[in-house]
Amino acid sequence: LKDILNENRVLKGEGITFLTGGFRQTLPVIPKGTRADELKASIKAYLWKHVQKLHLQTNMRVHVKKGKHAGIPKHLLRIGDGTFATEKDGSINLPKHVTDSSKEALESVVFPNLAANYENTNWLIERAILAPKNDAVDDINEKKSNVFKNVGTVFNTDDVVQYPVEFLNILHLPGVPPHNLSLKIGCPVILSRYLDPLKLCYGTRLVIKKLHPYVLEASILSGTFKGEDVFIPRIIIPSDLPFRFKRLQFPIRLSFAMSINKA
Repeated sequence: LKDILNENRVLKGEGITFLTGGFRQTLPVIPKGTRADELKASIKAYLWKHVQKLHLQTNMRVHVKKGKHAGIPKHLLRIGDGTFATEKDGSINLPKHVTDSSKEALESVVFPNLAANYENTNWLIERAILAPKNDAVDDINEKKSNVFKNVGTVFNTDDVVQYPVEFLNILHLPGVPPHNLSLKIGCPVILSRYLDPLKLCYGTRLVIKKLHPYVLEASILSGTFKGEDVFIPRIIIPSDLPFRFKRLQFPIRLSFAMSINKA
């Protein structure tokens, strides 16, 4: 906001900015930082005293569905406050009606008969599996992609780095597409870079329609431009690593599953 208004002073009452979400769910990530650094970047930030805090009074999702899900918001608040009963190792026992017996059972509930339904974009946009860690997300995405019977294409990156290529290819970095990006027509993907401020923003979900060596044709799955066909080019993607590293790749990832933070 200071950049937009070309101001260096603290701005008070000159514009309304909504900061959504909660620190208890996902703390700011401070590279090589400590717990004190995380606090300094959140509730101890110097701007925090100038922020008016508003609290939602009604959980609309639970209000509409009610039933057995009515207690979930209270469970989440208790977990965030640290008052929920835990095991000796810190793990939490969730109610049985909100859990599945295995990861495979969860996948079958979220994506029933995927091979027959994946061409239905309305069906596809309504579902995704959320996981706390990227390795679980990548594992689920690979398994769901293998359900597709059509032939896929693996797009390898062109990387610039001051280290051996073998080391480079095994890097899996947040916000950076993998070295081997395996795609199939009909797969849902999520955009990891801003390409167009109007319709191709970070987090936009699309479905792959055609695969070409240097450009992908995809259709937007939701929002104002739902159903519009767009082209996704390969771009140079920098990183925040302490050494020089750039990756030339399509700025997308599969989105059968996503990280909780990204969702």
